[in-house]
Amino acid sequence: MTSSVVQNAAILSTLPPEILAVISVHCLPPGQPLPSSREAPLLVAQICHQWREICLDTPDLWELVTFGEKSSLELLQTWLSRAKGRPLSLTLQCVDPRRAGILMDIIIPCIPQWKHVTFTLPVAPLRRLHLCNFPTLERLVIASSGRVPVSDDTEYTILGDAPRLSQVDIHALPQLKFGRRLERLTSLRFSIFDNATHAITTLRMCPNLVDLFCSFGSGAPLALPPVELNSLRSLAVTTEIMLPCVTVPLLKRLQISRLSRDIDAASALRSLVSRSSCEIQSLSVDPRHLNNEQFGSFLRAVNFARHLKLTLSAAVRFPQQIEVLGEADVLPRLTHLEICDVAGSRVQFRALLDLLSWRQQHTALEKFELWLGTRRLGPGPPRILPPAVMDEFRALGEAGMRLRIRTRERLVTGSVDVVHLDTF
Repeated sequence: MTSSVVQNAAILSTLPPEILAVISVHCLPPGQPLPSSREAPLLVAQICHQWREICLDTPDLWELVTFGEKSSLELLQTWLSRAKGRPLSLTLQCVDPRRAGILMDIIIPCIPQWKHVTFTLPVAPLRRLHLCNFPTLERLVIASSGRVPVSDDTEYTILGDAPRLSQVDIHALPQLKFGRRLERLTSLRFSIFDNATHAITTLRMCPNLVDLFCSFGSGAPLALPPVELNSLRSLAVTTEIMLPCVTVPLLKRLQISRLSRDIDAASALRSLVSRSSCEIQSLSVDPRHLNNEQFGSFLRAVNFARHLKLTLSAAVRFPQQIEVLGEADVLPRLTHLEICDVAGSRVQFRALLDLLSWRQQHTALEKFELWLGTRRLGPGPPRILPPAVMDEFRALGEAGMRLRIRTRERLVTGSVDVVHLDTF
């Protein structure tokens, strides 16, 4: 060791154990990486006998538990014992059903300590959570690590008493149900509900939701009256199938990933707004399947909206959509327009620039954002706009509009965002 290292080590050794414990906690890596002898807390415990004793006597160092397919089961048991009853942030990832069952054997006795839990495991081990009580659980994320067999339609119920649970994310487990009302739950992501009836049955268990995302495995007819979610402010759905399922008087943000061909989306949205007496302020939608008349009717159903995000997964209808947005009775209060060209299509900028200029002069439009996607999967340069088009965007900015135009450059090592213009 160099003299400076020896000197620093000598200084540290004179500090009280309580201070050294705080220092060791600050050595923990960001996030929840897999255990490594090259990172804290295992690395810190190897410095010397004094640091090892401090690590073993500092349960805060062992609250974050992340174990994967090849992690040592013995280390997991040791890690949990060192937490000494502290609340745990637990992440487990495994695809082998037998090994996942052993992991569950180890962690289920620690259920009273679970605080933040993320499981990506086969379905069978997850079913062992049937009606368990979770006295300290605040966030639960569970997903199947393998495909659920089509023939497996067995329903199973999780979550008995969970008085502190506020956030739940469930992925690819359509037969899962909640066993008790979750009064404290404010955020739910459920992908995927088996059908609309399953959705309503589940949502009745979550009366105080503020944020909801959900998707459906099938479009089965609605068999129950809509559920009232009187605190919900943000609703994100994959299709408009969900709209008849809820009454949401405080809804402010609505996101629909794609509108269906076979459903009257405008009628479903009007019914939601009328039934709920809500004023949706922000709308995000991919209108790929709507013609001019349908798109106009859909937007007029939320004419009080101030923010609109359009996702262009197919730019063939974009000129017609621009034409609809140029009608004076469509979204007259709109202040913020976003266009996300995920398809990497050739956006017709002349029509877009004319729309922005008209909206800036005759309506309340203040902000515009444009995301330029690309169809290229491999490395390649970012999309760029013609200089004349950029000049016109800058002129809009000089006239007072706040603008943000971004794209992405794909590199061999990953992707980086590229900002062409930002006056926000």
